[in-house]
Amino acid sequence: MNRELIQQLTTSLNALIQVIPEAKIEFWYARDLMGQMGYDRWENFQRVVEKAMIACQTTEEKVSDHFREVTKLVPIGSGADRPFCRSIMI
Repeated sequence: MNRELIQQLTTSLNALIQVIPEAKIEFWYARDLMGQMGYDRWENFQRVVEKAMIACQTTEEKVSDHFREVTKLVPIGSGADRPFCRSIMI
C-alpha cells in the first residue's frame, strides 16, 4: 500500500472516532465503519465483526474489553428517544 492511500484511510477512520471524554475512551460504531470498509449491508459486515470477536477470544483477550453491543437512540417528535439501530462499539 502506498503512503498516500494509508494516509487517506487513516484520515477517514479518524473522522469516525467517537469519544467518551469523562472516561477518556475512543471507539467506533461498527455501522459507521462498515461503509468505509466497503460493506453496503449490515448483515454482511456483522459477520466480519463476529469473526473478529472470535479471533479476539482465541487470543485469550476479553471480548468485552474490545467490543460492546449498543443501541443508538434518536429523538422523536414527542421529545422522547427511541431505539434506532443496534451496533457494536469497537
